[in-house]
Amino acid sequence: MLLGLARSGEAPDIAKATTRWLRNAVRPDGAWDAVTNLDLTRSAYAVTGLIAAGYAADERLDDTREFFHNRQKTKAFDVLDVPAGGWSYSNAGGWPVTLESAEILAALAGYPDEASDPVLRSGCQWLLGRQDKRGSWSLWVRNTKLPNDGPCPAITSQAITALHEAGYPADHPAITAAATWLLSQQRPDGTFENLWYRDYTSGTAVVAAALARVGHRRHEVVQRAVRWLVDNQLADGSWGPGTGSSDVEAATGSVEETGWAVQGLLAAGDGPEVQAAIDRGVAWLVAAALPDGSWQPTRVCNYIRHHMRYPNGVITQAVALQALGGYRSAADRAGAVTSDDAVTR
Repeated sequence: MLLGLARSGEAPDIAKATTRWLRNAVRPDGAWDAVTNLDLTRSAYAVTGLIAAGYAADERLDDTREFFHNRQKTKAFDVLDVPAGGWSYSNAGGWPVTLESAEILAALAGYPDEASDPVLRSGCQWLLGRQDKRGSWSLWVRNTKLPNDGPCPAITSQAITALHEAGYPADHPAITAAATWLLSQQRPDGTFENLWYRDYTSGTAVVAAALARVGHRRHEVVQRAVRWLVDNQLADGSWGPGTGSSDVEAATGSVEETGWAVQGLLAAGDGPEVQAAIDRGVAWLVAAALPDGSWQPTRVCNYIRHHMRYPNGVITQAVALQALGGYRSAADRAGAVTSDDAVTR
């Protein structure tokens, strides 16, 4: 935009302001971040990660819930025909998008008093209204065919998960339609695409988990996805992007993809081989934690698909916490069952 304005001589005030912003935004290493204004995105993932780690009732999250309540869009975005009621990626501006809205709704659904939250209910109604006719969800434009918008298996899975965690039953028409669409979208090798994060581990794990949560755990499509995840675990216990990547990328695991894979297998898999893969993935995550308790982010977030990616450190921490929290919950449930069996015997 700056080049166009400079060459045309139009709007010199905008060109000057843009130049000033670019100069101020440069990093110490001389580069620029692809995306900086993602406060709602980061907050949503932070809350879902902390809730999975057992902090749902922590009063420090109350202000974040209030932040979500106050940032629900009250005006439609007519350019893309998006009604009010969802959330953007940024507090400062933007339009309602499905990805962030679904994650925020999942976060709101995790608070102890979610049943009395009117913003959660109105947000879910907005999300239901954004479902494509085919049963899927896209990022911005409903029923779009644009390749960089939708329909997206991973976003559809996020929407299913948000609605289900908010109390919508597995046989709700919207969830049923979405599941039917997802079951038809598996690639021949057992994977699923993710338009907004690096393929293919993320999409496959997220879809498998969502379908398992709404009653399709034993479906052959889900089990084929589980099989692919197990087969594509790296030797050190981590997961990378999977097929369709360069040899260097495919051989290197990331915290994000390992976290997603562990969550997918916890939700959709069973048996000794799957459990061993989960255990190895969790051990890798624990070992990968830095001394300050954080994890190193990887450029897994798509800015321009197949061409530009960027890291998001909060998503990294959140996905790791979701995986570890889910693993702990599964272990607690298994321990409770074992104790009950012992008492019965």
